[in-house]
Amino acid sequence: MKKINQGSPNIVDLIHQEKIDLIINTPSGEKPRKDEVVIRSLAVSKGVSCITTMEGAYASIQGIEALKGGVLGVCAIQNHHERLLKIKKHETRNVQGFRK
Repeated sequence: MKKINQGSPNIVDLIHQEKIDLIINTPSGEKPRKDEVVIRSLAVSKGVSCITTMEGAYASIQGIEALKGGVLGVCAIQNHHERLLKIKKHETRNVQGFRK
């Protein structure tokens, strides 16, 4: 995908053509930040979801996978956080065990 200042076709063109349903844009630096404003403003005006962090992208992917797999549920945020801490502890133990 070309950057906005590199000409067409770029993300702005595709948003205008309604060919984009989701944008994952993780800008860094001054020029990309300026492009982010253009992309996000256009995305909002066209009703296109825009994710700007890798954490947000990862969470969105998990949500989409859950929807596709039919395993979507509801729980208190505290319960969800506790479950994530257990998973993290388990992953850390596995990595430490691997290094020995």
